[in-house]
Amino acid sequence: MRNIVNIGEVICKKDFFVWFIMNCFPEGLDEENDMSIYDVIEENYSFDMDWFNQFTNYYDGVFEENDGYVDNPNSIIVPLNNHHELIIEFHPGDVIFFMNNLKIGCTGPHYSIRVIPIDEYIELTKDLCYENKLFLLPMVEVKEYEETKFREIVGLIISNFNIKKSCEKQIVEIIINNCLS
Repeated sequence: MRNIVNIGEVICKKDFFVWFIMNCFPEGLDEENDMSIYDVIEENYSFDMDWFNQFTNYYDGVFEENDGYVDNPNSIIVPLNNHHELIIEFHPGDVIFFMNNLKIGCTGPHYSIRVIPIDEYIELTKDLCYENKLFLLPMVEVKEYEETKFREIVGLIISNFNIKKSCEKQIVEIIINNCLS
């Protein structure tokens, strides 16, 4: 059973989107500098981890007892275009994505990503604000010939968040690498 949290309460939290980016692109690498997206953000930001631990229902022993999952995860609902609905569950050890209540992927240790083609992503998010566009981004699959178009989309989305200018280009490239099939 999910605990549905008002999306407005979540997105107004300082650094929520930076934390989301840090946790939702498991294969995002900057190969030149041998850094993951987690490494880049951890090196450049500090978080109120108490809030994020409370939000994900983290407690000592959750990984030993439940492999990082909780029974009532905090979740948000993101309305997409064409009467689709994205639901995101936040567990201590995973972020799970559902579209119309069907699991489409996750970003935890047994991640399942690259499930939404870029053209479908564009259609599903064309009328959404940047915050809501970001929520589906971890599930996008990009072919090599679509990389330029995707770089433009990601750059525009990332430029609308509290990302340090010194990290912005690196984070965009890491997200692109994460989504390339």
